Amino acid sequence: MESKIIETRYYISEDGEVLDDILHGYVVHVDETGARISGDNHWMHVITNEMGAYFICTEDREDKSDGTITLLDLYTGVVVHNHFKTYQNLLMCKHAECNAHIDRYLKSGIDFERSEDCQQLLDLMHEMLHRKHTLIDEGKTFMETKEIRDYEKRYEDILKEGLEKYNEANPGISKKAETEYIKTFRRMLEYKEDHLRFMKDFTVSYTNNKAEKMCRVVKMHKNISHQFVTMRGGKAYASITSIIQTANIRKENALEKLEEIFSN
Repeated sequence: MESKIIETRYYISEDGEVLDDILHGYVVHVDETGARISGDNHWMHVITNEMGAYFICTEDREDKSDGTITLLDLYTGVVVHNHFKTYQNLLMCKHAECNAHIDRYLKSGIDFERSEDCQQLLDLMHEMLHRKHTLIDEGKTFMETKEIRDYEKRYEDILKEGLEKYNEANPGISKKAETEYIKTFRRMLEYKEDHLRFMKDFTVSYTNNKAEKMCRVVKMHKNISHQFVTMRGGKAYASITSIIQTANIRKENALEKLEEIFSN
């Protein structure tokens, strides 16, 4: 039965392969979480959107032979991720950063460093998100260019002023020794387009919650059974989880879908 799952790991719908269906979408969400196999660290990855969820089990997080990077190599849409820098090697697509992580880093800067700059930036990010939702509620599909530019300027001004004040207060400090919120500021400035894509493109979400939700399925499995015995078992789990979660996303009966696959 295990080999049956592996052989059918790609096939979920009658009209094609689930990965093909997902990659026909303009936006995909990706994430990864650790998986123990026979005592060693491995990785479970997911590529997901409204068309389904595709899970992959690899030995290395940066697997370039049959991991996420290879599967998305020719993808030309938008990839939403959590700043795993290996994804930046994808050159055909556009990138969008998960700003839920940014919210947490900024809140940490507010709570532990008493940073007013973090508060201003957090307020601005939420203002932009609220404005986007308001426009969508009004039936709009985009934000006017002037309004985007005004937001971009405020965004850059807060970051640059915050970095300048920090550098003046900490002359000669090494980047490794910098406080975490300053590292976040540098990241947000360097990857500005990726962090603000949610505002410029209404089809792109503020967070990477879709992929993170799929990874929680794997984490729940780890809490119950702790690890897989073999790599083959890990791949079989990835295959069957792809079938079940895709059926859930498409509001199909997962049990019927499994029976359909096994009966073919």
